[in-house]
Amino acid sequence: MKLIMPIVIILVIASGPVTEFLFRFQDPVKIQNTLSLFRVMIPYAILAGAGAVLMGALHVRGIFVVPALAPLLFSVGVIASILILSPSIGIYATAIGVGIGGVLQLLVQVPSFLKNGFSLVPYFRFDHRLRRILRGWGPAVLSALVFAVVQQVAMLIASSLGNRSTSAIGYAVVFFQLPLGVLSVSVVTAAFPKMASLAADGRIEEMRKYVADGMVTVVALLVPSALIYIFLAEDIIKALLEHGRFDRHATKMTASVLRGFAFGLPSVGLFTYLQRLCYALDYPGRALGASIAVGI
Repeated sequence: MKLIMPIVIILVIASGPVTEFLFRFQDPVKIQNTLSLFRVMIPYAILAGAGAVLMGALHVRGIFVVPALAPLLFSVGVIASILILSPSIGIYATAIGVGIGGVLQLLVQVPSFLKNGFSLVPYFRFDHRLRRILRGWGPAVLSALVFAVVQQVAMLIASSLGNRSTSAIGYAVVFFQLPLGVLSVSVVTAAFPKMASLAADGRIEEMRKYVADGMVTVVALLVPSALIYIFLAEDIIKALLEHGRFDRHATKMTASVLRGFAFGLPSVGLFTYLQRLCYALDYPGRALGASIAVGI
């Protein structure tokens, strides 16, 4: 949080040059809308950062159910905002939904966080503990940065295409993250402490069986989810989003993107699982290398 807050403040102040660099819109109306949406949505980074801190603390206590609900509530907040607010405020409904989803995924974890002896009082000292965390999380942060860059490149390319291209990607990502966060990430998160414990104890054969069982579980959960999106994407999006300005054309565009994402859903889940395995084995460099290879 000490790092996120200054970055968010800088991005809000420099939102004009940042959006001009990230997007290639020619229409002045699109440029203005992008700038306004960016300013509304960027504070979500603070909510996401705080939610991640609470999630990590609960994982340390062996609590996984509540943190697993957080991504689900984020998607619910975004989708509900689109359904309720889009007729009156149009594209800004999604931006508002991101903020609402961020608040929901943070608040749902607060009771368990406090119940387990943690405090919400901020700690602003830059001491050796923070430096140790930064050294340990460096590869993880860089791995996440790789995927953020890849996603931004996709948005940059989409911004130079036809109308609604970037919106189609954004909406599709929300649906894509739903099974990935609720099913795959939940399994991966619950499995990580066990994998780390087995690795620390040198019980390699037992860990191999445990890892294999976890991979089977991830595939068993995500393959049906992918098939549902491949065959029913248009029906799902029509039922949930086709209201107001979100017309039939927008439904078809978003469904097309979602189908493409769906083919990669099981592999993304497996990649996330194996990446956590690298961290359990204390091979963060391999996890980072894999992220770079996939991103390229």
